[in-house]
Amino acid sequence: MNIILTLMFLSCEETQTIPEPKRLSGTSAIEYHPPLMPEAGVVLSSLMSLDKCLEELPSCQCEMIEGEKGCYPQFISEILPIPHLMQEDMKGISWQEDCPVPLEDLRLLKILHWTEIGQIQWGQLIFHKGVVKAAEKAFMKLYSEKFPIHQMKPAHMYDGSDDASMVANNTTAFNCRKAEVANKWAEHSYGEAVDINPLWNPWVKGSRVLPEEGKPYADRSNRIPGMINKGDSIIEIMTTQGWTWGSKKTTIQSYQNFSRENSQFE
Repeated sequence: MNIILTLMFLSCEETQTIPEPKRLSGTSAIEYHPPLMPEAGVVLSSLMSLDKCLEELPSCQCEMIEGEKGCYPQFISEILPIPHLMQEDMKGISWQEDCPVPLEDLRLLKILHWTEIGQIQWGQLIFHKGVVKAAEKAFMKLYSEKFPIHQMKPAHMYDGSDDASMVANNTTAFNCRKAEVANKWAEHSYGEAVDINPLWNPWVKGSRVLPEEGKPYADRSNRIPGMINKGDSIIEIMTTQGWTWGSKKTTIQSYQNFSRENSQFE
């Protein structure tokens, strides 16, 4: 006797059919093994059909994009204590014994995000435990709006160098370092600030631009996806979750930076 089991569930605007489960050898029992989401790297290189999406990913959503239906993974995130091996990599690089927050108060946020070339990939950000859930909510909304983020890698992967991370257009949060213009801990040292696409959104003070490679983007009229300008929806999204955009000093434009409005350390 043939046994056929079809599982149905609703996602977005249509019914999805799960591929037929596998029958266990020698029995009439049925076992379904959903696809596993890749744990790192690029998850999706381009939009795909519903059937193909369900073959490769455990959960998909679909919508009409430029007149054609395309499917992609639903937003996935994970909040973790900093893994032991990552802690060892951070010590002496992006975290030191005299940092204002202990390692046990930091959390690793793993999230899916869109890139400027339409890919979906994993990113990793480190935040203070007190703000990481707010960060998760903000980046979930950015994902739903397909806001492009070039990449997200922890600061220790750039030897703790803010300059190197910015040149790589790397979005990053925690990095225990002194501020650029004063001998005090930078906002990022507390895990309560994040710099988004820093090459496209440079730090500007007069004629000085950091990173220097970001000078073409100091002209904010030369707009590209992933830039952050006044009135953009990303500002409202971040503000709703408690972040303030830009520098708190009127002489500086920090287009990349979002910091907490009511930091416990201020």
